[in-house]
Amino acid sequence: NDGNYVLTGFTSNDDSDKSDVFFAKVNIQGNVLLKTSIKITNKYDGGYSISKTADGGYIIGGEAGHSHNEDFMMLKVDQNGEKQWSKNFSDGHVDTSAYDAIEASDGYFNFVGSQSIVDRYDDIRFFKTNSTGNKIWDKTYGGDKDDIGESIIESENNTFVVVAGTFSYGKAGDVLLMKINSDGEVI
Repeated sequence: NDGNYVLTGFTSNDDSDKSDVFFAKVNIQGNVLLKTSIKITNKYDGGYSISKTADGGYIIGGEAGHSHNEDFMMLKVDQNGEKQWSKNFSDGHVDTSAYDAIEASDGYFNFVGSQSIVDRYDDIRFFKTNSTGNKIWDKTYGGDKDDIGESIIESENNTFVVVAGTFSYGKAGDVLLMKINSDGEVI
């Protein structure tokens, strides 16, 4: 709303398997106004997406943990990138990552990404939490090959459109559009 841009990603002081979540604010000329790193674990943490929240802060979706053994990570920060809370969800799966995060009109947070399924590649993972990151529901979608949720938007009547890459449907390497309701049921 102030005309600036916010960024998230991974940052590290060396080439080890350790990183922190990167948060930065730049103006329209590209001048850095603020940059910081946010530690979630002592291992491999980073943000893939960031979006504005109703309180003026941001919600970040990403991953936290060991490289190639990450947890699905959600991070809430204020307007200056100060950590308000974070949650990691692994549920015993090897690799899980949140690639997009939004706050819906009902105040709940919605995350989409991927979850490695043993002997089945990746499935699309959709996660819904309340305003403090407590899980409402967690669902996976996909076929017998890789399906990875990349982006989410809210549509009419608190429904959501997910864009995913799919190898299970269509021809190898297609785009999958999926519309779901607020309970995670496919429309």
